[in-house]
Amino acid sequence: MSKIGKIIIYSIFGSIPAGLVLYFVYCMLFGPSTKQVITASDLSENVSGVVDTLFNDERNHDIRTAILKNKSTFQILREWESDIEVGDSLYKKKGSFFLEIYKKGGKKIVLDYRSTIKNE
Repeated sequence: MSKIGKIIIYSIFGSIPAGLVLYFVYCMLFGPSTKQVITASDLSENVSGVVDTLFNDERNHDIRTAILKNKSTFQILREWESDIEVGDSLYKKKGSFFLEIYKKGGKKIVLDYRSTIKNE
């Protein structure tokens, strides 16, 4: 193989890892912080329904998950696992930080997503 051919091959295979490293560094310096990403995710979530089933999702880091009667799923934060039971009604409006839990006996619990975000 000629010297020019080797330079071309090394340039192609060397530019891919270099590009990935540069992209990673760019994201770390100029991308949103972890707190911003978590906050945006929490605000975009919309939940409404009655808890039909609770289980630990082994394929997703054993996260406690609720299946609602309308067949949607809700991943329960570790801090809230003891607050949510089968038969509870869950309601969270998109754009809100508050998850409302209506218990069978008429009791209402309001959980705030902001209490689960670690300060940086």
